[in-house]
Amino acid sequence: MTAPSTVPSTAHLGVRPGRGHKSRRFPVSDGAPVEVVEDGPSVAGRLMGLAALLTIKPTLTIGSYAPRLPWPWGLVDIAAKIMRPPPGTVRATISLPNCTAQLVRAAGVLPADGKRSVILYLHGGAFLTCGVNTHGRLVAALSKHADSPVLVANYRMIPDHSVGTALDDCYDAYKWLRETGYEPDQIVLAGDSAGGYLALALAERLQVEGINGYVGESPAAIATMSPLFELDN
Repeated sequence: MTAPSTVPSTAHLGVRPGRGHKSRRFPVSDGAPVEVVEDGPSVAGRLMGLAALLTIKPTLTIGSYAPRLPWPWGLVDIAAKIMRPPPGTVRATISLPNCTAQLVRAAGVLPADGKRSVILYLHGGAFLTCGVNTHGRLVAALSKHADSPVLVANYRMIPDHSVGTALDDCYDAYKWLRETGYEPDQIVLAGDSAGGYLALALAERLQVEGINGYVGESPAAIATMSPLFELDN
């Protein structure tokens, strides 16, 4: 919308403000277009954050001290299947050498054909839990706003496997994108929490090993949310 060059006062409108009413302050514009941007989480987002704060986060904190106990970590992602993706979302399962991945396209996003950008998303969950279902709506929103397909690596997790094994699976997911026809400058690495660590570790590994012997490979960009930067030995 276009803002007026001046804001008329109440006196010019023949209206006097009430005694208990405080006038609002408006920025005076020179007539240039003004873009209104809503900032901050929605009510639904705040409720989800509160629910995670009261349930998931304490569970992960307690479980991280004894990860080898038979905690039902896999149930978290299974239970998340009830959260259906937005209408029009297209999802396909991709087979990798040692795990699976899910290719997600929001409504209106073109298929992954190697001609446009693509995102490799690595989910968080303390390397213990979560997966394509817990992060399904987030990934669909990411696909929509980036106008790109998103490949979510369903990497193997501790305690049955090591963090290094998880990184191997992420490397295989990246390699699948390259074999599909994507160039490094078309691939964005993204992840949250533990997935942020894997995104950074994968970028470092690509610099050292590359793909098929071509070292020094760099993705187009790396986007992380609250990433884990270091693992204690």
